[in-house]
Amino acid sequence: MSSRPRPLVVIATSVAVGLLAAACSANQRGELQPAPPTSALAPTSAPTTTEAPTPTITLGFGGDVALVDGLETEDPFGAIAELTTAVDLMTVNVESTITEPDVGRAPVDKDFLFRAPPGAVQVLTDAGVDVAGLANNHVWDFGKAGTIRTVELLDAGGLAHVGAGADPTEAYEPLFIDVKGVTVGFASFSRVPCNWSFGGDTSRPQVSWACDPFAERVDALVARVVAESDVAVVLVHWGEEYEPCPEQDRRALAARWADLGVDLIVGSHPHVLQGMEKIGDTWVLYSLGNLVLPTARGEDRTTSAMVTYVVDPQLRQLLVTPLRLDERGRPRPAVGEEIPSVHGRIAERSRGATVATSGVVEPSPTESLCDG
Repeated sequence: MSSRPRPLVVIATSVAVGLLAAACSANQRGELQPAPPTSALAPTSAPTTTEAPTPTITLGFGGDVALVDGLETEDPFGAIAELTTAVDLMTVNVESTITEPDVGRAPVDKDFLFRAPPGAVQVLTDAGVDVAGLANNHVWDFGKAGTIRTVELLDAGGLAHVGAGADPTEAYEPLFIDVKGVTVGFASFSRVPCNWSFGGDTSRPQVSWACDPFAERVDALVARVVAESDVAVVLVHWGEEYEPCPEQDRRALAARWADLGVDLIVGSHPHVLQGMEKIGDTWVLYSLGNLVLPTARGEDRTTSAMVTYVVDPQLRQLLVTPLRLDERGRPRPAVGEEIPSVHGRIAERSRGATVATSGVVEPSPTESLCDG
């Protein structure tokens, strides 16, 4: 079980009201703490001109997680728990609903319907996961009821989330978390598939969408996250499954958000590792592949990585930790020749970047598999 203190949700959005209520009861456990009342922030003596130095913080990111097919009982994060609990803030894409078995019904017929049991929330928090990205094509696998119950269970378990809610107002709420005095802001969107985002019987208004009809709303939300945080992160579910390279429309969207001042864009959905690219001052991680997924099969789909974004007053950099998934879709640290193999896979798919033997992502003029 993780003993790391839970980070502080500093701004209560309409989505997070239940989370903060749960956090109040969690204070005895030393977990999430509600923000103090305004009066408590007033200085008790004349302020000094000396400011405390800005700390270095570490933000960890993993790929797609679906605690289904009994994985929640198999200690799925056990082999990498030292990694996921070592960072100050850990974020993953939760690629499923989390509900009791009788909640909701499938709105469409598709090959994979993911429902994790309520105990999955505790598995995630024990593994050190602090933020669940919910804007994806599986959070609505069991309709509106399944989405709402997922949010309720995350709130009750004290796990912060972003990208879905009971209605569009909640779904499009940002998330702000205090990490050692540094405000980290999140927005989460899906583009998979955009024809589910509006109109007709398949619309999913409980999910935030980065599709063309919502561009103005999306950009306003992204701009708010940039304005109100020290580190602005966009989580986005996009692209084509199992493809090694991002499509041009993804690069264009990333460039648009980079122009708005986003620090980091973290993609999901392709289920394979893709490359990285720096657009201006913005790092784009197009896909981190699978982190915990029982349907992962084959070399490309079981090759994974955890990426740590180091935020220092003088320097911001990315650090790659190679992972491999076993036959049940559980991650473990890569070993031996697996390590340079994972580094190389990311490097060959990256534009203007490579991965050093230390795991640090560095600029590189080397041609990319994804050029053109």
